[in-house]
Amino acid sequence: MKKLFVFLMISTLVLAACGRRDPTPDVEATAQADMAATQAAQPADTPTPEPSPTDTPIPVPPTDTPMPAPTATPIAPTPTTSDVDTTPVIIVAPSALVATEGVVLNVRGGPSTDYVGLGALQPGTELTLLASSSDGGWFQIAFPADSDERGWVIGEFLEIQGATDGLPVAEVAPPTAPSPTMQPATSEITATVTITATASAPEISGTPPITDTASAPEVSGTASAIVATEGVVLNVRGGPGTDNPVLGVLESGAELTLLADSEDGEWFQIAYPADSDERGWVVGEFLDIQDSPDGLPVADGQTTSTTPPPTDQALDVCAPIPYETYGTLTITSAPTDPPAESHADLNLNVRGYAPTDADSALIDLTGGADPGAPQLRWLFGDRREPAITGAYQVYGWDWGVNALGPLMGDPEVTLLGLSTTPGETIALPNGGGDLDEGYHALVLYASPDRVTIKYTRDDNVVAGYTLHIENVCVEPTLLALYQQMNDAERGALPALRPGQPLARATGSEIGIAVRNNGSFLDPRSRKDWWSGQ
Repeated sequence: MKKLFVFLMISTLVLAACGRRDPTPDVEATAQADMAATQAAQPADTPTPEPSPTDTPIPVPPTDTPMPAPTATPIAPTPTTSDVDTTPVIIVAPSALVATEGVVLNVRGGPSTDYVGLGALQPGTELTLLASSSDGGWFQIAFPADSDERGWVIGEFLEIQGATDGLPVAEVAPPTAPSPTMQPATSEITATVTITATASAPEISGTPPITDTASAPEVSGTASAIVATEGVVLNVRGGPGTDNPVLGVLESGAELTLLADSEDGEWFQIAYPADSDERGWVVGEFLDIQDSPDGLPVADGQTTSTTPPPTDQALDVCAPIPYETYGTLTITSAPTDPPAESHADLNLNVRGYAPTDADSALIDLTGGADPGAPQLRWLFGDRREPAITGAYQVYGWDWGVNALGPLMGDPEVTLLGLSTTPGETIALPNGGGDLDEGYHALVLYASPDRVTIKYTRDDNVVAGYTLHIENVCVEPTLLALYQQMNDAERGALPALRPGQPLARATGSEIGIAVRNNGSFLDPRSRKDWWSGQ
C-alpha cells in the first residue's frame, strides 16, 4: 500500500512537468501596449481623446492606418434683426431752378428743339428732374406740375441743385407732328414736384402791344439782330425792363430790326408784331446783333400817343393764344338736358341781364369765406384787382313753365362788369380742387363770345361753383374742342387748369357771374372772390 502511494505521487509530478507551456498573455497589459502604439501613430497636431474610464478596462483595437480626429466645420451665425440694416434706401431726385433772365424756358415733348412745344416756364420756376436724355443735355420733368404728364427742358438754362448721375435715361419716340398729348411718365422716381408756372406757354399779361403810331421816334439808324436762344423763347415786353408786361414771345432764330435802345443800352425796341407800327422791347443779352447799335436813338419806352389807334380794327382780338392746348375729362353725371345751347343754366344768353343802380365797387360782407372759392384776380395775367365798370342783374328763370322770369334782386348784383383792354387774355380763376391730371374745371358751354365754367365733373350747375364769363372771344382751339365734345354727346368735356388762358377780351369790359350750388351770388364780395392771389 505504501509502495502504491509513492508510485502515484511520482507519476503525477512527471505528468505535470511534461504538460507545461508558455504563460497565458495578460489581457490588460496587452491592451495598454496596443493603446500606446496607437497613440504613437496619431499625428502630433490632432490629439486623440482618451477613453473614458470604466470599471472594466476596454481594449482599444489596433488600426492599420492612423485616423485623424474629426474637425468641426464652422457654421456662420444666423443674422438677427440687430445685425441687419433695415434702413430703407431713398432715391432723391435732383432739383433745379429755371435760370433765365428776361426769357421763358420752353417745355417740349422730347429732348430736342425738334419736338413740339408744350408750354413754357418763367425764370425761377422750381423743378424736380425725373430723367435725362441719352446725351445728358435735356431733362424730363412733370408738366404740368403734380401730374403724370411729362415734358423736357434743356439743361443749359437750369441751375441744378443735386447730382444727376443717378437719373434714369428716358427713351423717347422720334418727334412727330405737333400733338396736344404729352409724353407719358418714363421714370419710377416719385419725388414731389413743385412748379409755379401754369401749363400755358408764355405768360401774357393781356396788355396789348404799346402803339407809338403818332409819336414813334424818328429813327436815324437801325441795326439787325437774331434771337440767340436755344430751347427757349424770348419775351417781348411793353417797356425796357422785366417789370413791364409781356406782350408775346419770339422763337430762337427770329430776325429782328432794332429801332431804338434803352438809356442803359441793355434793351432794344422792335416792331411788334412784325411790320407794324406797334412797339415792343427785348433784352439785348439774348440777341446776336449783326450791326453796331451805336447810331440807334434812345427811347424811354413810354407811350406818348395822344390819339389811340382804332384797336377794334387794328387788333385781332380773336387771334389764337400762342402755344395753348387743351385736354378733356369724362363727366361723372348724365349729360345735360335740354341741350346746352338752349339751357338757361348753361348759356347765360338764354336769360340775359340788365344794368342796376347798385354800387359798382367791391363790398365787405360778414361771415366766413370758402378757401376753395374761385379767385377772380386770376382772370388777368397780372392778378390785378380791376376797375369795376358796371353792375348788372341776371334774369330769373321759371322752371315750371320753362320761361324767362323777372330780374333777380337778391343779391342786388349778380353780374359784374370788369375793365379790360381789348385783346388781353382771360384765364381760369384758381379755385376748387384737382379733378384729375391738374385740371380744376370743365367747360360746360362755349360760344364765340361767352363761356361757362364748372369746378366739378358734373354736366350741370347743381352742386359746386360755376362761372359765367361774358364779352370775350373764346380761344379758337378751345371752342373747336368744345363743339367736338358737344357733338359727341358730351361724355367728356374740355378741361382747364388754374391760370390757363381760355379767351381774350373783345372790348373794354368783360362780365363775370358766380354761382354756388346753382344760386347766383354777389360777385362784389371781397372776402369771397377777390382776397386770394
